Amino acid sequence: MSLLEGASFIKPDREFHRDYSEHDPAPLFRRRFSVKKKGEAVLEVCALGYGYFYLNGRPVSDDLFVSAVSDYRKTLWVHRYDVSDLLHEGENVFAAVLGNGFFNESFQTPWKHHLAPWRDNPKMILRLTVGGKTVLVSDGGFLCRPASFVTFNQLRSGEHFDARLYDERWKEYGFDDAGWEHARTDERPPEGVFRLCECEPIRACSVYPARTVRKTGENTYLFDIGQNIAGVPRLTVCEPCGTVLTVRCAEEADEEGKLKLNGLNVLYPQVPFQTDRLICDGDPIVWQPMFTYHGFRFIEVEGFTQPPQITAAAGVFVHQTIERLTEFSCSDPVLNKIYECGILATYSNLHYALTDCPTREKLGWLNDAQASAEQMCINFGIGKFFRKWMVDIFDAMREDGAMPGIAPSPDWGYDNGPVADGALFEIPYRLYLYTGEDALLKQAYPWFKRYLAFYTKCEKEGVRAPLADWNGLGNLPTPVEMIQEFYGGKFFLIAAEAAALRKEEDAAFLRREAERRRVALKEKWLGADGRCTVEEQTAVALLIAAGAYDSIAPLKKQLVSLFRQKDGHIDCGMVGTQYIFDALTACGETELAVHALTVRGEPGYRAWLDRGATTLWETWRDQFTDSRNHHMFSCVLGWMFKTLGGIRVSGNGKGFAEAVLDPQFPKQLSGCTAARKLAHGELRVHWERTEGKVRIRFDIPQGVSAVWRGRQFSAGRHEFISGEE
Repeated sequence: MSLLEGASFIKPDREFHRDYSEHDPAPLFRRRFSVKKKGEAVLEVCALGYGYFYLNGRPVSDDLFVSAVSDYRKTLWVHRYDVSDLLHEGENVFAAVLGNGFFNESFQTPWKHHLAPWRDNPKMILRLTVGGKTVLVSDGGFLCRPASFVTFNQLRSGEHFDARLYDERWKEYGFDDAGWEHARTDERPPEGVFRLCECEPIRACSVYPARTVRKTGENTYLFDIGQNIAGVPRLTVCEPCGTVLTVRCAEEADEEGKLKLNGLNVLYPQVPFQTDRLICDGDPIVWQPMFTYHGFRFIEVEGFTQPPQITAAAGVFVHQTIERLTEFSCSDPVLNKIYECGILATYSNLHYALTDCPTREKLGWLNDAQASAEQMCINFGIGKFFRKWMVDIFDAMREDGAMPGIAPSPDWGYDNGPVADGALFEIPYRLYLYTGEDALLKQAYPWFKRYLAFYTKCEKEGVRAPLADWNGLGNLPTPVEMIQEFYGGKFFLIAAEAAALRKEEDAAFLRREAERRRVALKEKWLGADGRCTVEEQTAVALLIAAGAYDSIAPLKKQLVSLFRQKDGHIDCGMVGTQYIFDALTACGETELAVHALTVRGEPGYRAWLDRGATTLWETWRDQFTDSRNHHMFSCVLGWMFKTLGGIRVSGNGKGFAEAVLDPQFPKQLSGCTAARKLAHGELRVHWERTEGKVRIRFDIPQGVSAVWRGRQFSAGRHEFISGEE
């Protein structure tokens, strides 16, 4: 039986209005049905944009923001639930409430979702089977109430909830729905193919209670939860009936307690930025939005009739429930804090696409993903997530091979170039290297070929993309031509690997083309003295990463000089940062890399921490529309794990089952521990410097072959004492 066989999309029987309005309620749906005999019950459901579902008054799951975002013309993600424990023999009731999500964004933004061709009223399709037999499908027999207690909802703006309109019995069997009308069967159902969404769901993963609260206005209070997160504010209040509480969220506040929006709000001129509204009914209530989420640390609540308790507001951290697989700690608290900030920034942007930030856009920016893919494959069990999102990336490619900067895309952003397009190659390749899973890399091969044809056509036409070594403010001076030529060689090399795995005939041609491009990169950008002709950190790092040199010594001398010119600071955007730390290590300059991470002043990671960062930021310097929760520069986590922790993969496509243990011992550190969960245990490296000696311990689980300094080690604990390193 195929997914959702026999079911139809249904939606409220109301006219669709494309224009923005603050009257934008979430429709409710109900349907009574009978079950003769209980058995294994399975619900398949697809909601556009988002839905919450109930059987006999109980939620089907704890999942949030169902269904997963997509290009709805091409893929419709179906979520499947075992609901056996929720059904009764005899009479039952199914209920749902639907919100807009990205499916129906009505206000204007630079990214044009208000012009998306799929826009319509929220809708859903579902099938419920018991013992393999269909007992309920969505059709015109469902009842609908087009207006509800959620009187407004827009994913990238906020939500309004009127508690006076809420009756908790609405989803129960005995509720009186005599005044409800019939749902409309969709006369123009979406064209996308149904696909089962098998990656981890979005859920409320942790709660951050307010640490402080202070009065900042006549009836306004500011709550600080102490941590920047992606999620929702949770209010626990009891206010007189009709009291309106306006809730505003922000990542920062000034010394007077006023919210700092850092210019992010100017991109949403039609709507209040990160603003929710609760109308109270006089009874105690615990409330949080259902159809929006924000990026925030501070919660401002206006409208209290009496001073609130500190427990009146909290932050709920919302993200996909993807397991973290690593442990990392060292003797330097700054490095540990950078690692923690990178982990939290990554979690904050796991929302069925790898989003750039939870504040301004919530979009799956591919340039950010190309920079972060390696550390994500190291730190997280990211396979299911990437397999889902790669479908969206495949869907985003045009027939001519052009890629947008974001995926999914509403036909926007097809002009960002290889810095963004490279996620097409980087994600499946890194997943292959770090997990040994080659299915996605092989699956991507036809899209590789189509894109490479587009890429070479653009080369011949001299087309240049605006996105190069972007640092959140603009492109740094490394030439766009050099960056694109570097990526071209990398893309052909990854395509050759995929072709070889598939036993394709053109694998040899692709390897030759990759080598030709490496040689061309060297000939064009390497001077007769062996130094890069471009005096920029990024440019030198790219030549080292590509192996485009005869001797690394001149490039090492040049790179060290460039750092000294910047007083030891990094001076790279998203391209250079991905490669600069590995380049320093390849030059034997791990201590300089540690210095660049821990040196005070701008630009640098330490400067963020000194200004109170609890997640990684978007830009090295404070500028217009600056996000405070970005994963773009999180690539350094991969370097720390590989280099300071010393756990690498061989590169033979066997993941951590074939590990290379190579910890570096920079003099700034007295010790480091790194560990990675694997199928049969934990691969762990620990070292510490005491009394002029370095003590090293390896814990190797079953099924892992590890090499250290040319020696092969099997499962078990291995300890060494080395001379001063």
